[in-house]
Amino acid sequence: MPELNAITLVLFSFPEAMVVAWLSLSMVGGRPSFRQILQMGCIQTLFAIFFLLVAKMVTLPFGVHTAVQLLAFPLQLAINILLVFLIYRYNIWIIEHCPPESRMIFFRLTGLLFTQTVIILHMGYQYHSVMQEHLREDIQLLFYIGTAVLPIITIIIVKELTEFMSREIELKAQLDTFRQVEELLYTMRIQRHDFTHELQVIYGLLEIQEFQEAREYIKKSVGEVAATAELIKTGNLGVTALLYTKTGLAEARKIDLQITVETSFQQFSQQTRDINFILGNLIDNALDAVNDQPVPERKVTVSIRQELAGYILEVKNPGPNIPSNVVDKIFAPGFSTKGEGRGMGLYSTQKLVHKYNGDIRVNSDCNGVCFKVIIPEGRKQLQGLIPKGSEL
Repeated sequence: MPELNAITLVLFSFPEAMVVAWLSLSMVGGRPSFRQILQMGCIQTLFAIFFLLVAKMVTLPFGVHTAVQLLAFPLQLAINILLVFLIYRYNIWIIEHCPPESRMIFFRLTGLLFTQTVIILHMGYQYHSVMQEHLREDIQLLFYIGTAVLPIITIIIVKELTEFMSREIELKAQLDTFRQVEELLYTMRIQRHDFTHELQVIYGLLEIQEFQEAREYIKKSVGEVAATAELIKTGNLGVTALLYTKTGLAEARKIDLQITVETSFQQFSQQTRDINFILGNLIDNALDAVNDQPVPERKVTVSIRQELAGYILEVKNPGPNIPSNVVDKIFAPGFSTKGEGRGMGLYSTQKLVHKYNGDIRVNSDCNGVCFKVIIPEGRKQLQGLIPKGSEL
């Protein structure tokens, strides 16, 4: 059986490493740039050459090289099939908001990557299973052309995929912004209606010359507005806008949303969009949980503070306990108690928290349900100084 030289190893390892790196990071929610994928491909290739040199210097028992070569390509093929299956099964949410045309492009590119990998593996199997001198010249020519062209195709495809995912992330960010603007407009319409009602009451009191009563009514209304404004001073315009919007939505649904902010997000190093997604999703879930309860029991408390572990985001709401079997899978992708088509909110929230080396916990007792998020700050985030196992 012919010996695997360094040039052939580079032609195989480099494109394979790029494909596997992109697929693997995509499955765990990573968004690597094209430059990062190139770097990972180069590192993987250097490791492959290193192990090739080690294998040449180390004496192995007879038959070991043959066994490894026979098992290597079927194993890689099985791994690639598994990767494609896992992406199709668990990573559909990545392109959730893309139009059907973009989805088709995504799956075509992924399928092309898979087909290319199969071709490389098949040609490699032929090359290493049959003595090179016994191969026909046309097969040898096809092999050399393929090994020269396929890495270039891999680079082009991976570049297109990374650009596609960048456009997808930008689209999701715009959709989140539009959704928040829509909620803000809805809140403003409700407040305009309430303001008209307030003016009518004040006008009526003035008409019947109840000046003292009108003064007290205005004082009370101004006090409520001032209290609401005090709640949303976070030091971060994005977080403040989110809390202001959620407060208005809660008022429209007759829910008592109490927000306590004991820290400032002015020096918050994480992306505002990410923290708004985490905080907004937890608040939305809590509002939905108490929406069907009697009005006096519709209460949600939000606490934002800073401790030694980092930033603490805590959202509580009264209600029935969450069964233990539900708690165990509440962060699983696709799991939801809200019906079909839901169930990615908490899963996506957990992925974002883990992105910053944080932790998210849920506690359900006789007083209701509490979600607690811990996001380390600065140096702690890099070192992962999260106190595991502590109670809520």
